[in-house]
Amino acid sequence: MADLFEIGKTLNHYRILSKIASGGMGDVWLAEDTRLGRKLALKLLPAEVASNPERLQRFRQEARATASLNHPNIAHIYEIGQSGETHFIAMEFVDGVTLSRYLTANRPELATILKIFEGVADGLAKAHASGILHRDLKPDNIMVAEDGQVKVLDFGLAKLISRPDADVAQIPDSGITTPGTIMGTPSYMSPEQARGRISEIDSRSDIFAFGCVLFEAVTGVKAFKGEDPVDTLIKIVREPAQSLTAINPRLPHDLQGIVRLCLEKDPDDRFQSIKDVAIELRSLRRVLSDRTGIAETIPIFHERYGKPPSALTDPDETRIVTKDPAVATLRLPRRVIWPAAVLLVGATAVALGLWYYFGRNVPSSQIGSIAVMPFENATGNADIEYISDGMTESLINSLSKLPDLSVKARGSVFRYKGKGADVQRVGTELAVQAVLNGRLQQRGDVLLLSIDLVDAATGNQIWGEKYERKLEELSVLENEITRGVALELRNRLSGADAQRLAKQNAADPEALQLYLRGRFHWNRRTVPDIERSIDYFQSAIAKDPAYAPAYAGLADAYVVLPAYEPSASHDVYPKARSAAQKALQIDESLAEAHVTFGAVLHEYDWKFAESEEEFKRALDLNPNYATAHHWYAELLLDLGRYDEAVAEIKIAQSLDPLSLIINTAVGTLLTASGRHDEAIVQLQKAIDMDENFARAHLRLAFAYEDVGRFADAAAEYERHSISSGRPTADAFAEASQLKDAANRSGPEGYWRKLIEIGEKRVDQRTPDAPIPVAQAARYARIGQREKALSILEKAYEQRGPSVLRLNLRAFDGIRSDTRFQRVREKIGLPN
Repeated sequence: MADLFEIGKTLNHYRILSKIASGGMGDVWLAEDTRLGRKLALKLLPAEVASNPERLQRFRQEARATASLNHPNIAHIYEIGQSGETHFIAMEFVDGVTLSRYLTANRPELATILKIFEGVADGLAKAHASGILHRDLKPDNIMVAEDGQVKVLDFGLAKLISRPDADVAQIPDSGITTPGTIMGTPSYMSPEQARGRISEIDSRSDIFAFGCVLFEAVTGVKAFKGEDPVDTLIKIVREPAQSLTAINPRLPHDLQGIVRLCLEKDPDDRFQSIKDVAIELRSLRRVLSDRTGIAETIPIFHERYGKPPSALTDPDETRIVTKDPAVATLRLPRRVIWPAAVLLVGATAVALGLWYYFGRNVPSSQIGSIAVMPFENATGNADIEYISDGMTESLINSLSKLPDLSVKARGSVFRYKGKGADVQRVGTELAVQAVLNGRLQQRGDVLLLSIDLVDAATGNQIWGEKYERKLEELSVLENEITRGVALELRNRLSGADAQRLAKQNAADPEALQLYLRGRFHWNRRTVPDIERSIDYFQSAIAKDPAYAPAYAGLADAYVVLPAYEPSASHDVYPKARSAAQKALQIDESLAEAHVTFGAVLHEYDWKFAESEEEFKRALDLNPNYATAHHWYAELLLDLGRYDEAVAEIKIAQSLDPLSLIINTAVGTLLTASGRHDEAIVQLQKAIDMDENFARAHLRLAFAYEDVGRFADAAAEYERHSISSGRPTADAFAEASQLKDAANRSGPEGYWRKLIEIGEKRVDQRTPDAPIPVAQAARYARIGQREKALSILEKAYEQRGPSVLRLNLRAFDGIRSDTRFQRVREKIGLPN
C-alpha cells in the first residue's frame, strides 16, 4: 500500500490520516472528510485486486448491500467511490475496539456481554428484514465503541435473500459465488456453508455464526476448533458444540438453551429469526439483573485458562475459499466420505446434544401429560384476578402447542379453582403425570409469581422457580414462564417450537393486559360479560394493531354471542369473520383464529368444506386444542357423519374431561347418533359435575323424549328452567302440566303442551325459550307439517345456526317434502 497511499494524501475529498486494519477484502484507513470535517473509515482495494473483475464485483456488492441499511448497530455507508484505478467505500468510523479486544481487555460481566449481543442481533435483524445476509460474522466484524455502542461491520459477503420483490439480477450469484464454493471464516461457518450448499444459505446461517461468536464470548473457547481449517469444517458439520455449562458450570442454563438453538445443524431446528434471539437475550438479561452475584457469573477464561481468550484472537484463523464441496476428503483420507456419513453422524450429534443440554441430569421418563392449575391470587385483590386467570390460560395454550405433550384444557382445570385440591387427587381425576401450580402476589406495580411443577404420582416437586416483574413487563413474564416450563418438560425445544413460544405474548404491555381482561370476561359466558369482553379486545387492538390474539379474542366473542343472544346472529357473524381473518393475516399459525373462522364458515357462511379445512389446520397447529375438536365434531354432526363426530368429541373430552360444555356435547352427539342409552348416562354424568348446568338438563330432556320417557323429560325441563332463572313455582307448574298431558293424551298431548309452553317463552323472550329448530321438530312430531316448514324457512332467512340441525330424527316425517329439501339444498347440506 505504501506505493499507492501515504499519510496526508487526499483521495477525492478524503484526507488519509492513518491505517486502521488489513483484511482479505480490503485495507481500512482512517480519513477525514474535508468538506464535512468528520472522521470516517475508507475501505480500499489495492490496484491488483481492483483489476480482478470477480473481487471488484464482490467489493461493489458489499457496498450496495450495506449502503441500504440505516440502523444504530450497523456501520453506516456514506459513499461508494473511485479515484483513478482505486475503488473505495467511505463508511462510518467507529471509535472503539473489536469484540475480540474488548473482551480481552475488559473482562465484562455477563449482563454486559448479553447487551452487546442484543445489539448485534438487532443489527442483523435489520439487515435480514432488508433482504441482506452477512455471511461472515465473527468477533473481528463486531466493534464496541467507547460509549458501549455496538456496530456490525463488513457485510463483505452480503447476498440478497431470495424474495418475490428482490431484484436478483442486480447482483447475480454467477460470477461471484459459484455452486460448491465455500466462503467465510471456518470457525463461524454454518453447516450448509461448510458443505458448499450455496442455495441453502439464508438468514439462519447468520444465526449459526452468531451462536458461534456468542459461545466464544462467554466461554473463551471456540464452539468448533479443528487441527486445521478443513478439520474445523468437518467438526461444524458432524459434531455438537460442547455444553456451555460443561465449560463453566456457573453460566445460566437458559443461556445454554439459547446458544444450542443457534447452533443446531439443521436450519429448521434453529431459531428461525434473529429477532427471536434478541428477544430471548433481553429476557435472560432481565432475569439475571434480578439475581445477585451477576458480576461473578463468569469468572471466565482468565481463571479457567490463566490467559486471555485465545479463541477470540487466534492468529492461525484464516478465511477459506474452496470449490470442493467434499471437504472431508481433503488431506484427511481417514475421514469417511460425505454426504451420507454426515447425515448419520449429524443425527448422532443431535442425540448426544440431549446429554449436554443444560449440563444437568434429567428424569429418564419425560412427562407426557400435565395439568396447569389456576394460579392462586394470593393477594386477594379481585382487580388482578384477570392476570392470574389469564396467565394460567396463556400457559395452557402455549404448552398445548408442544408436540407429544397432553395438556388438560381450561375447562377441566378451572373446576378446581379456589378448592385447594390435592395434587395426587388431581393427577388421578385428570389422568396426568404432572401438575403445575402458581401463586401470584402484587406489591405496588410489581408482580411476584412462584411456580411449582409437581409429580402427580408422588407429590414431589420436580422443579420450581420464582419471578419478580413489573406489571408493564407482563408479556416478558409470560414468555419466561412458558419457556422455562417448556424446557423443563421437554429438555430441548426445536427452533420452530421456540419461535411459536416467543411469539405467543409478543404484545404491547397495556394491550396484553386489556386482552387478558377480555378473556376473563369472555370465559364467564353471560351476555353482559361477552359484550364487555368485546370492549376490552377492541381496546387491546387500538393499543397494538398487530397483536393477533386480540383479534382472535374479538372473533371468539362475536362467534359465541348468538348462543346466548340468538337475535344477534345476523350482526355478529360477519364481525367474527373479519376479526378472525385479520388475526390470521398477522399470524397464520394461530390455531384459535382458524377454529373461530371455521365456526363462522360452518354456522353462518355454510361453506362446509372450507370450514372443515380450517378445523383441520387448527388441529395440525395444536392437536391439544379441545375446542377445535369440539367445534369440528359439531360440523361433522350437521354433515351426518355421526361416527366421526362422536370420535372427535370424545377426543375433546379426553383433553378437557371436566368441561361441562364438552361433556354435554358428548351426550348430544350420542343422542343424534341414536345411541340413547349411552347419551343418557353421559348427560347424567355431566349433571353430576354441576347440577345447575342448564344446558345438560335440556339435552337430557331431549334424550328422554327420543325414548318415550316423557315424565323424566318433564322433570329435566323443570330443572333446566330453574337453572336458567325461571321461578321455581312456574317451572314446577309447567312440568306438572307436561306430565299430566302425557298421562291423559299420550305422546301427542305431551308434544302439544310442550309447543304451547315453548311459544309462550318465545313471546316472552325468556332465557329458556326454545330455539326455532326445536319448535319445528315438535310440530313435525305431531304431523303439523305446514307449521314446521314455516319455522324452518324463517330460520333459513334469519341464517341462524340452529337451522343446520336438519338431521334430527324428529324430521323424518317431513324429510321427503319438497319445501324441506329446498331448505336443505339452499343451505348446502348433503342428503
